[in-house]
Amino acid sequence: MANRAMKTCDEEDQEVEGAIESPCQGLCKEAPASQTFQKDILSLLNSRRRAFAESVSAGNMYKMVSNREFPIKPTFFFQTWNTTLTTKAQKIAHLCGATINQTHFEEAILFEPELLPIAPFEQGKDVGEKYLLSSQKAILKDTDLYIPYRWNHTKIGCVHAPKPCGKVICVVGTGSLDGHVIKKGKLCSLCDGKCEDGLCLGEPREEEGGGGERNEKGKELWWLIFHPIPCWYVSPLLLNYLSAFLAQCVALEDYTMITKPPTDKEMETIVLEELNRPRRSVAVDTQAMDLYWLKYDLSLAWKAFKTTGTCENIEDPNGFKQIRLRLSKTKDEKISIDDLWENLEDFTKHIKENGAEIDNSTEQFSKFYDYYRSDWKRIGCVFKICKDLMTAEETNLVCFLGPKSERKGPIFELDSSKPGCPDNQKNMSMCKEQKIDWDGFSEDDFKNFTLNEFNGARSKFALRANATEMSKLTWDDALAQSAGNSSSNCTKELTHGPNYREVIADHFLDKSAGLSEFGDMYGITTREETYKEVYDWSALYTILWPKMTKVGCARNMKCQNRVICHFGDIADLDGKMYEKGETCSKYFYEFGRTEFTFLVKDVEKLTETGQNSQYYGTGDIDWHLNVCVNNTPKGRYLSTFLFCTPVDVASAWETFGQFRIVLENHERPKQSIARQMDFSFESEEAENRGWNTFTKLDDILEEGSGYLDKDGALTFRVIVGVKEVKGFETAKYFNFLEKGEYSDGVIKVDGYSFHVNKMIVSVHSPVISVLFANKDEIEIDDVDRLEFNDFLQLLYAIPIRIEQSNVDMILRMSTRFDTYGLKVSCEQYLKYAMNTKQIDQELAIKLADKHKLKSLLNNTLDSAKNAEELKQKFKNYEDLSIETRKEMIKKTLSLA
Repeated sequence: MANRAMKTCDEEDQEVEGAIESPCQGLCKEAPASQTFQKDILSLLNSRRRAFAESVSAGNMYKMVSNREFPIKPTFFFQTWNTTLTTKAQKIAHLCGATINQTHFEEAILFEPELLPIAPFEQGKDVGEKYLLSSQKAILKDTDLYIPYRWNHTKIGCVHAPKPCGKVICVVGTGSLDGHVIKKGKLCSLCDGKCEDGLCLGEPREEEGGGGERNEKGKELWWLIFHPIPCWYVSPLLLNYLSAFLAQCVALEDYTMITKPPTDKEMETIVLEELNRPRRSVAVDTQAMDLYWLKYDLSLAWKAFKTTGTCENIEDPNGFKQIRLRLSKTKDEKISIDDLWENLEDFTKHIKENGAEIDNSTEQFSKFYDYYRSDWKRIGCVFKICKDLMTAEETNLVCFLGPKSERKGPIFELDSSKPGCPDNQKNMSMCKEQKIDWDGFSEDDFKNFTLNEFNGARSKFALRANATEMSKLTWDDALAQSAGNSSSNCTKELTHGPNYREVIADHFLDKSAGLSEFGDMYGITTREETYKEVYDWSALYTILWPKMTKVGCARNMKCQNRVICHFGDIADLDGKMYEKGETCSKYFYEFGRTEFTFLVKDVEKLTETGQNSQYYGTGDIDWHLNVCVNNTPKGRYLSTFLFCTPVDVASAWETFGQFRIVLENHERPKQSIARQMDFSFESEEAENRGWNTFTKLDDILEEGSGYLDKDGALTFRVIVGVKEVKGFETAKYFNFLEKGEYSDGVIKVDGYSFHVNKMIVSVHSPVISVLFANKDEIEIDDVDRLEFNDFLQLLYAIPIRIEQSNVDMILRMSTRFDTYGLKVSCEQYLKYAMNTKQIDQELAIKLADKHKLKSLLNNTLDSAKNAEELKQKFKNYEDLSIETRKEMIKKTLSLA
């Protein structure tokens, strides 16, 4: 083969009757010259093996011969022309190589050019010199390179490739890849039989293999169609030509878009292979220095899943990239992401001519410029059939690429003088993503990173699952120490303790979109009473278990499992994981909790200054919400900020707790947008906390979105809970949800049990006193549990400020439960607030009329000096009660 120019496919088609015309399915028929073809191939490969054996002093290199040349029945160790492998090579050629599985290592595939660029003997010699200069580690790394030169790789079958390639496809049968490539000695000195020109004939002894076990079944190995062909093997021109081979064939195949969703396992394996194959082709063809093998990332798959409600492309504000692709198959079930192959040859040509700068992107190659980027290392996809209304293009995969990136400059590096893969971690022409360098974290950074990841997941889980009680994890040095003990032993099995559970955390702390996406995902899919689900996913559920309160982690870079974490104080995940209800509704906030609603009107006229809610209090702290517009290059966003203002505090102060902001969807409540934050407000640095990009304004204003009420207003619900204050004094709240030392009665409200002292509440409320007669537990209907909690705080003399935001609630409770003292306090507040203009006089009179505050009404009536002034004080008198209007008439007559 090396000494003659074989006929081209076109020439053979003219000579051979019945040649198939399809360039992707037809082969040039070689039957008349099959013996010469076999002889040429064997001569070529044996010349290389002889040169390699001479260069490295291999004493056990065997010759490749045909069955007829060797009189003994061929065994696995004899290199023979094998009809089975020839058949496989024909199948690969007929399918243009597109069925080759990137992770299926059972055969080796070689591409032999019709006209070799250099003599085969020199090729074998070059490989031998490389072998001698390489360490054992480097040899193992280049295992595929030495497949044609291993002492025991002795079967081969070859055919012509189809027209687009015009070369020869060979399938090499291989033995065990264990042990050494060869065993040193004089040529043929280790043969178990005859020798011919420095190569062994006959069956070798089993021990010659250098330590590997004999493979009795003759296992074969795919040498990938995209395996990097080194410079000694073929010219750069041929290298590029071969990499384009599959792209040409895929374009010629007849593909049909798949309509049946792949399983999760298929998505993570088979589909991932197809996503990587075109990237590998681009890497080889353009000689890109830093393209990465994509790893499947479930956090990105979940981000993709959350966008499947629409077929429109969604721009992610966090720097991840959404891309829509087409998973297709041929009649013989061969699959491919065919739109990543269409025009791929033109794309690589465009890159070679114009460079890889993003600015060189064209509309034709826009998808390629998005996909073939070196900063993408992860991908996650979901199945969703869509059709672009503008282009009529159909797709069935929605994928997100990560990690977060704002790419500038080239999409990948072509300059070989610049850094490529970090630490030369290259595999088959592409980079391998490195594991997190945990040793690169300082102790504080390590603590903060792990806590933020775990608490982020717990927060998202609680919001999605509507878990009533989710504790925030804190760092525990004792648990970190016990985790360190486990880590020092490089444990592979979990060892739970009496008051903690152990988790191997590497997998959970290595997600492109963060562990919070897992919390979000499991919050939607989890059922609080499903113990089996908890058992099957115990590691993740340990992280998410609401009653876990602390964690400690240790790292050991010498172990396969590099981060071990211990979660406490619970050793067994028994019983119900959580109860559904209002998030954090069962969490006790020592310094108070408030909840309020804010209507934002005239949304389309909203400015960057925005609108402010009125003030609401917890103890001596006022809170209000600001909603405004944030204009960004990516569009208009709604911004939401919560402001914290302690009352009459001159010195530096801090507050700590949690708040949640919910934008209500009136038509589809489950699509309400919620954001939650653990806060720290500080007088000297930040008196407000919130989100610059709470949500896209245009999405909210879209007709039918469900966010605008009938009057065109947005409804925001805000929940604030204060855990700690510094720099000032404020009221501490009593925890009625837990049984205290002096609790002897239970009041049930809306499914919640409030533990109280019967004497205290009965003294203040005759109504409750009657209910508790001869009972230790009572139930009260038609009362809001949050309002009832605040009402109990007042009965226990907790100094809660009476103000505009809560005075109506306190008056309602006072009327309902006949607490005279609280009603008097509210009346005094209204008088003061009205006189100091802290509250509108009209509102004060309305409340006084509603709750029969006669003293306030009489004072207001008496203060009027004439009928006109009386009319001004009671503007909306028609809305007042009959009793109040009668008193107004009497006063008017007295002024006449």
